[in-house]
Amino acid sequence: MDPEAKREFQERARQVFGDNLRRLRQKAGLSQEALGERAGLHRTHIGYLENGDRLPKLDTIYILAEALDVDAGELLAGFKSSRATTEGD
Repeated sequence: MDPEAKREFQERARQVFGDNLRRLRQKAGLSQEALGERAGLHRTHIGYLENGDRLPKLDTIYILAEALDVDAGELLAGFKSSRATTEGD
């Protein structure tokens, strides 16, 4: 993957994850601070993730899913790599 494609991929991944995290947190009726407490993460880290400023580590995805009582896949829902759609056809 060339550097520009990698940057675009990461940007898209951060945005999709952040949008899903915010939606699921709000659906659960939690503030960023309350979710952070449940997950053992600082509220500012939750904010960075929701805003797409940070790409989460795999273990963070599972920790947040558990704190939200959802399947980890829900945090990645709606994300498809352009590679998967062209190579899988």
